[in-house]
Amino acid sequence: GQHIGERPSIVAFGYFLSETGLLRQASHFYIYLAKTLPEDHPDRGILHNNFGEVLRRLNYFNLARLQFEKAIEFCTDTLPIQHPFWAIIYSNIGLLNLTCNKPKEALKYYRCAAFILSHCRMYCTRGYHIDIDKA
Repeated sequence: GQHIGERPSIVAFGYFLSETGLLRQASHFYIYLAKTLPEDHPDRGILHNNFGEVLRRLNYFNLARLQFEKAIEFCTDTLPIQHPFWAIIYSNIGLLNLTCNKPKEALKYYRCAAFILSHCRMYCTRGYHIDIDKA
């Protein structure tokens, strides 16, 4: 089967927009994708995670939290808990909590992310690359 990161993704354009500082454009793109992608599309989890991070950077913290929750919802059915993408989601939730001045809550999520990364060797050796500094 295919794994996240092994094929080009429609979500990559939104990531490009956000990484170049075009957060509003990225937000509009993710809204468009959320409306048009089928509910069972394999990139739904990535879409909601990335959209949550854009919303966090735009200071829409409650909306960001909702997107991260949607990412968890979509990934629950498609990814095993040891998959490194879970670490990205938990790390982003940790960053959201840190941004909202909730360091104890942030630490819980960062610990979850670190635990997952320490146990994801099976996925990391399949050619999946995760930047621990970003996670």
